[in-house]
Amino acid sequence: MAAKYLYWANGSSSIARSKTNGSKVKLDFITGVSQPDGVSINATHLFWVNAGTSSIGRASVDGSNVEPEFIPNARRPDDVVASGNFIYWVNNQSNSIGRANLDGSGVNQDFITGLKNPDGIAADSNYIYWTNRKSSVGRANLDGTDVNNKFIKTPAKVPDDVAVDSRYIYIANYADDTIGRTLLDGTGAKKNFITGTSEADAVVARSDFLYWINGGFNSIARSNINGSNVDQNYITASDIPGFNPGGLVASL
Repeated sequence: MAAKYLYWANGSSSIARSKTNGSKVKLDFITGVSQPDGVSINATHLFWVNAGTSSIGRASVDGSNVEPEFIPNARRPDDVVASGNFIYWVNNQSNSIGRANLDGSGVNQDFITGLKNPDGIAADSNYIYWTNRKSSVGRANLDGTDVNNKFIKTPAKVPDDVAVDSRYIYIANYADDTIGRTLLDGTGAKKNFITGTSEADAVVARSDFLYWINGGFNSIARSNINGSNVDQNYITASDIPGFNPGGLVASL
C-alpha cells in the first residue's frame, strides 16, 4: 500500500506533516516539542525523540493528545521506532537501545548495550537494526538476543540512518552523500545505490518510494523504490518558509 503522509522533525520545536505528493504542508502539525529528531508511526500514534529533554514524545496520528514526555529519562536519544508491541530507541550517550511497551510501561533503557555511537534505528517483523556512526549497521532479534554490532560492515564513513522493507536494508550515508542498499541478510552491498545526496541523515522505505532528508540541501528527497527517478529536492525550503527537516517517517 502506498504511503499517505510524510512526517518530519521541523527545526527546534515542531513536528511537520504533508501529503506524500508534497502538498498540504503543515509545519506546526505538532508543537511544543524540544529539539525533535527521529520520528516513527504505527496505526494509532506518532512517536518522536526530544533531544532537548532526552525523552520520547507521543501523539495520536491526527496530531491530538500530545504527550511531550511520554517516556522521560532517555540518554540523549537520536531515533525511535515503533514495531509490534514495543517502542525502541537509540541512546547515544549510553551506547544502548531502550525499549518500552506501547503504553509507555516497562521502560528498559539498557535493552541492548555495547553499541558504538548509535544514531538511526529500524525494525521489521524479525529484527531490530541500527547504525553505528563508526561505519557499521548492527542487528539483533526483537527480544534483544543474538546481538551483532557489525552485521553490515559498511564502507561508508558515517552511516547515519537505516530503513528496511521486505527485501532490502537501506542506509543513509551522511559523509559519502549516498544512499546504500543491501539484501536483508546483509550481503550484496551497494554503497552508491543512490548518489548525489547531501548530508543524508534520514531514510524511509515504503512499497513505492524511498524518501530521505538532505541536510545539505535543506530538502526532502524521493526516488522510486528501485532507485530510479531521483529528485533530490522533492520538498524544499525555497518553496516553504520555515521548512527545516530532520527525522522523517511515512505513514501507510
